[in-house]
Amino acid sequence: MQVHMKKILSAVVLVLMMSLVVMPGVKAADDITGHYAEKEMRALNEKGIMKGDSPGTFSPERAVTRAEFSAFVKRALELNIPIDPSTESFSDVEPGDWFYDAVNQTVAAKIITGYPEGDFRPNQKITREEMAVIMYRALQFKGIEMEEMSLGFKDKDTIHKDFVDEVSKVASVKLIEGYPDNTYRPKDNTKRADAAIVIYRMLNIITPPPVLEYSVANITSDGELNEVKKYETYTDAKNAIKSPASQVVMKGKKIVWMKSGLTTSNGFTIIYDSTKFTSNYTYVTTGTEMQYHSAGDTWVEVTVADTKGYVKKDNVTLTPYQMLQGRSYYYASSGHLYHYIYSPTLNKYSGILIGKAPSFMTSGTKYYSWDGNEFYNTAGNKVGQAYQYYQYVPLYTKTTYTAAQLDSFIKSSYPDTYKSKYPTSPLEGTGEIFKMVEEKYGVNALYFLSHAIHESAWGTSRIAVDKNNLFGLGAVDSNPYENAITFDSLEEGIEEAAVKYIIPKYFTESNPIYHGAFLGNKTMGMNVKYASDPYWAEKIGAYMYKAELFLKGGDLGIYQLGLTNAVSLNVRSESKVADGNIIYKYPKSGTSVAIVNESSQSDGVWYQIVPKKSNPKAYIYGNGKYGTLSKTINVAK
Repeated sequence: MQVHMKKILSAVVLVLMMSLVVMPGVKAADDITGHYAEKEMRALNEKGIMKGDSPGTFSPERAVTRAEFSAFVKRALELNIPIDPSTESFSDVEPGDWFYDAVNQTVAAKIITGYPEGDFRPNQKITREEMAVIMYRALQFKGIEMEEMSLGFKDKDTIHKDFVDEVSKVASVKLIEGYPDNTYRPKDNTKRADAAIVIYRMLNIITPPPVLEYSVANITSDGELNEVKKYETYTDAKNAIKSPASQVVMKGKKIVWMKSGLTTSNGFTIIYDSTKFTSNYTYVTTGTEMQYHSAGDTWVEVTVADTKGYVKKDNVTLTPYQMLQGRSYYYASSGHLYHYIYSPTLNKYSGILIGKAPSFMTSGTKYYSWDGNEFYNTAGNKVGQAYQYYQYVPLYTKTTYTAAQLDSFIKSSYPDTYKSKYPTSPLEGTGEIFKMVEEKYGVNALYFLSHAIHESAWGTSRIAVDKNNLFGLGAVDSNPYENAITFDSLEEGIEEAAVKYIIPKYFTESNPIYHGAFLGNKTMGMNVKYASDPYWAEKIGAYMYKAELFLKGGDLGIYQLGLTNAVSLNVRSESKVADGNIIYKYPKSGTSVAIVNESSQSDGVWYQIVPKKSNPKAYIYGNGKYGTLSKTINVAK
């Protein structure tokens, strides 16, 4: 056997040991059932690459001849090279021989060669090192690249010096490896079983088998998953769904398609406006529940609050309703509305009192809502719609509460949790500051105090105490304390938060992140672009409601609220259309307004609304004649 190949290196090779696999549905009346190479031998037999000596007799332990191995390679590679019978061939290979075509095909492909004497020696047995050379050439013929590695066999010095590089090359792709005792045994004859393993591996290297990473699974009655069948692609698996209500598509152990259920964010998750993932609506934090609509290969269509968009599939978990361990819900009790927020990571609930329970709710009953306004019972039927006043009242309105009343709320409501370190809240005495900011800049004092309470843990956070920074201004997730701005006093920090942050970013219609000067939710209001917590606005509104309950005042519901449903709604200084009387515009539909009065003019209905600071009066047109329209909303009172 002649070998002309350039030298290379190879690495320590592993062990040629195959698992004992009994193929289902195969009778044991043969000599390969239970053999370590049964899987490979049966696979090659089915393809017609390796055949038995007789029915039921594969002879896995018999040594392979050069003629047989030529036939295996020719069939495996489907060689069909034209052979000229008139060309001088080997002295021991005749046209009538069963191996004539196989020998000449593999020789023409330069995979197997003859001997210098002009013979082929078809009945000579092939050693393991010779098989390595042939398989190296076969992979080269198919254009397979092999890395350089060094050999670490105990008997590596017994490998023919002309074959060392080929042995190392095929070892580098795990085609032919060693034995458990770290020997290679290069001079041993190759058995038919080992030839089957090597040919089988070669085919998988040349044409890797499809990766069946997707599967269809049944949802059992106890909420478990039973895999039905694996598929190569997401589309194949989805198309194989027979019972959408009780089957899902899996990628590994993760559900990637379902008919219905909840979408939950795995971390900070952006809600994009398309599956291109280039621009976004908003974002949410870990564990946020989103309404599920559909799923593609890389995306999931969801709704957060009233905003429908797309999230990257890798960022979320899909859970069919049959498999839910918990789910956030609203609960009416004694005229109050509680929101119990479920944490899938901790598998527990945390509850907050957020406001008045709408009149259509029954005490002691669970309700579900995606936006906090439209509610459904446990059967999935809509029962009504109502808005929490403090989440939708414009934040440039004035609270009815005085500085002294705000201070009394702080003192009486300060939680015991913080008293061991701070016996009194650092916020005590700030009522006057918040009322000053309200009067001077037009930021509702009750809202601003509640915002500070939420962000600073009643003034006890390290940033609040050390830096007089109640709102975390300048803090970023990577280094919040060091980056947070330091102020000389709480008053300076509160005033600067209003002047340099809240008003220019959230009260100013021209700012890109403006979605209405109210707390809102993840569709409209400050919460769209302020915090990743989808219930940030609800939690601040809850403090405002808590103050209302304690002070027993008349702040709740003093204005009729409305939501605009037109884009670029003009706000005018008079209840008429006239040049020069537009004082500002609401650029987005769904902006909250506080209605002072309603009047009918010759051209239609006009609403007088609470103006922003520095505007004595403000009006919006209400019947659509000029393309501007507003609607009142049902506030829970």
